Amino acid sequence: MDQNGQTLSPAQQQAFEARLDRFGLSRDTLSAPSIRTGDRPGGFILSSDPERSHLPPTMILVRDVAHLKALTGIPDEEYESGRLSDQEISYPAPPGGQGQLPDADTLRAAVAAYVQGNSAKVKDYEPLINELRMPMTIGVFAAHDVVVSASNPLIFFPGDPTSLVCTSITVEPGGQIIVQETVKLYAQQFTVLDGGDGTTPTFVVTGQDGVSGAAGGAGQPGAPGDPLGLASEDGGTGLPGGAGQAGTYSPSATLTLGVVTGTVGVVTGGGSGGSGGQGGPGGPGGNAAAGVDPWPGWDGGIGADGMDPPAGGKGGQGGPGGEGGQGGNGGVVAVFYTSVGSTASWKPVYTGAGGAGGPGGPPGAPGSGGSPGDYGPGPAGANGGSGVAGVIVIQGR
Repeated sequence: MDQNGQTLSPAQQQAFEARLDRFGLSRDTLSAPSIRTGDRPGGFILSSDPERSHLPPTMILVRDVAHLKALTGIPDEEYESGRLSDQEISYPAPPGGQGQLPDADTLRAAVAAYVQGNSAKVKDYEPLINELRMPMTIGVFAAHDVVVSASNPLIFFPGDPTSLVCTSITVEPGGQIIVQETVKLYAQQFTVLDGGDGTTPTFVVTGQDGVSGAAGGAGQPGAPGDPLGLASEDGGTGLPGGAGQAGTYSPSATLTLGVVTGTVGVVTGGGSGGSGGQGGPGGPGGNAAAGVDPWPGWDGGIGADGMDPPAGGKGGQGGPGGEGGQGGNGGVVAVFYTSVGSTASWKPVYTGAGGAGGPGGPPGAPGSGGSPGDYGPGPAGANGGSGVAGVIVIQGR
């Protein structure tokens, strides 16, 4: 029986201890006997960063990608035997010729496919992954049971990839598990209690939103007119607003939940792009100067032809708004279970939405001229593009 009063079968106890042993842990070296997210108002954080984590992580050095798969991945034999399907796994095309390195997106996909899918299908990437990404560290946490309460989510905070090993997870009505880092979660029992509104997803796997761009600076003021008839100058155009930062990729997550009871919802999406910065205001037009005797008809500034009163320079055009940041791509979320209880049902989102592009910055205000005339506001920046949708795979084992 675990700390939450739930009974584990001998097979579940054996599986729990085998997973601990794989990470070099035991029941005597747990991070905590139990985790109650309600003990931390605002959320219980697990992270490889010890300054942010509410429990100290056990850090493990990963030698190469085969070691990473052995620690946290899906054995190839699961696919080769037909017990699992890799239909939803995205296998990148074979790498290019000698000396040609894959881009960051392709390498990320190759790592995910090697660890979560059949590694034989991306075997050509193994030396490249080891050269460019290894060695690495992962943070591991272990507990008997985890209880997630409403308004106090369990949060996997960004850092190094993280794993949580436990006997059971109970999600109370309105509770959520928020994944912001690559995570491998292993539970023997996963229960979502009834009583929520049915709209709150259990798992939210998401990237970080981009930062908004900075506002542009003001345009230069126009030079004033001269009493002898030199026309006043128009104000300068405002400077462009800064571009919004791109949203980050959604992390990948492998959720091995054991026996599932209740309604489980899963969503994934990249972070939204940051908003473009506001364009800078146009500079004020130069003031006109009145003409002087003995040159009647020589009004200052634009009034050099005898205009009365003389006109000042036009205000400068507002600066263009900055472009919105690109939305981050959705990740790959694999959910595995051994069996489902009589009340279990899924509310999966099979295509996680990519992050929305940030809106363009608003136009800069026109500069104030010596006359009402101006060049108008600057154009808005273009919206950032949306990220690519993620993939959610749910399979019984």
